[in-house]
Amino acid sequence: MKSIKKALIIMLILLVLYGFFTYKVSAATSVTLTPISPSSVPEPYTVFDVNITISDVTNLYAWQIVLWFRNDVLHAVNATEGPFLRQVGDTYFAFLPENIVNSYNETHGYIFVGCSGLWDPALGGANGTGVLCTIKFNGTGIGLSDLVIGNCPSYITYLEDHNENPISFDVTVTEVNIIPEFQVMTIMLIMLLSSSFIMLRRKKRPINFKQ
Repeated sequence: MKSIKKALIIMLILLVLYGFFTYKVSAATSVTLTPISPSSVPEPYTVFDVNITISDVTNLYAWQIVLWFRNDVLHAVNATEGPFLRQVGDTYFAFLPENIVNSYNETHGYIFVGCSGLWDPALGGANGTGVLCTIKFNGTGIGLSDLVIGNCPSYITYLEDHNENPISFDVTVTEVNIIPEFQVMTIMLIMLLSSSFIMLRRKKRPINFKQ
């Protein structure tokens, strides 16, 4: 009888531990915010898009994002809502020209945007991976600028689910490199000339046959 009780107690402990560790593993999924820069290299004084993407989120209902950049390389121009929340229902996208602060200080500027669902929260939120918004930038100088999601003096970056609970997240820092077209063409020309020179050097002298 005692051995049966011991076996039952051990089984209960194992079940509790299994449930605990199973919960920990499922809760370890990380939500990530990432600014996706264009695949091609932007030129100075051209407008290009940066998509703010979210991955592996569950029940997202509202979000607000602050994105920092170097203001000697980039200036923010505009922002539009992405399709991620709208796949569930109607939304309210909060953006005004005043949300752009290109000259916060001598080196950096930022832009902040936000969006919230307007559908019944009882339906849940958006799940998965997608684009939250698209930010238009103008390349105002030559150089490299990090794109950093963070906070500013008046606003914070946050995610909320359909019950107004905060959703934890990680951020990925990406970068944009502004290069003038003539530099790209010059590099290509140098490479072409170098390869031609190597080919000329490798040419064999003609053979003179003796009679």
